[in-house]
Amino acid sequence: ARNLVAMLTAYAADNGDLIQVVEGYRSYAVQDFYTRSDAAYGKPKPAGTSGHGAGLAIDIRDVAAHIQWIGRHGADFGWVPLAGDIIHFD
Repeated sequence: ARNLVAMLTAYAADNGDLIQVVEGYRSYAVQDFYTRSDAAYGKPKPAGTSGHGAGLAIDIRDVAAHIQWIGRHGADFGWVPLAGDIIHFD
């Protein structure tokens, strides 16, 4: 959680804007529902295999500037993008 707060704070300081995290932890039941439904950003990992189940993944609002900034700076805070899912970071 500290790394996430640090990253969001750094983005806000650099840009005067806020990154909106739309999802973090997901229960197994929610992961299973997403796995069986149509996904806007690609097929999610099978339930129980995503970082969301452990609270170690986030999805952000699909804003190009936010995605690009995390792509450039996220690793400094321990957050890296998931290939094929532009709004997901582990």
